[in-house]
Amino acid sequence: MDVSLTCKIDQGAGTVAVPVKLDFCPDRSIPSSKTCQAPKFALELALARITGDLTGGKIVAAPAFAGHIALQEISPRDLSTIEHEAQKTRDPQALKLLALEPC
Repeated sequence: MDVSLTCKIDQGAGTVAVPVKLDFCPDRSIPSSKTCQAPKFALELALARITGDLTGGKIVAAPAFAGHIALQEISPRDLSTIEHEAQKTRDPQALKLLALEPC
């Protein structure tokens, strides 16, 4: 990866700062061709990790993007505890697993 950005999102006093990390390999031809490509990227937001690729066109006039994403397995229940106590459900297995993969 060529570019790596790391920060924390903080919503003020009494909140938890959420870590964010973005790694990607940008296509350096954006100014001349009005297109962009990130043939490989990874985004980490709190406990979630999203990977994929992205291509964009008509960046200035009418932006359009296409690509693939995958969300690695996470627990929505764990994700919800970043700022609050976990939601109580009748089924303790509810909200335990979430994942997304391209078709």
